Amino acid sequence: RSTRKGRALPKGVNKSKKRFRAAIVVNHKSTYLGTFDTPQEAHQAYMAAAKRIAGEFAFDGLSSLPLAV
Repeated sequence: RSTRKGRALPKGVNKSKKRFRAAIVVNHKSTYLGTFDTPQEAHQAYMAAAKRIAGEFAFDGLSSLPLAV
């Protein structure tokens, strides 16, 4: 089941062969966060980076509101 409309994987996660890559874009520059066995692990890495960068305004892509800190 899709986590976002028209998207099978969470925000910041892409499939790479049989594993999942996490990356975040800040100021039009993509930063590679790693390759993981599950999309959940990749999304956790994305969210950790998003919280470091955006703090309380980090958006998980799964809801319409920023995450509560």
